[in-house]
Amino acid sequence: MIPMVRQRNPEARVRAAQTAEELSDLGRQLKASLLRTSLRDIL
Repeated sequence: MIPMVRQRNPEARVRAAQTAEELSDLGRQLKASLLRTSLRDIL
């Protein structure tokens, strides 16, 4: 993703920002899922 950010093409930077946002959202979803699974196993 870093090469996308370093490009001078504005469209590449927009795609990099969108990719970063998507990865962030997926990370939050994964964390929530893992937490639910762990709590389910404990409770």
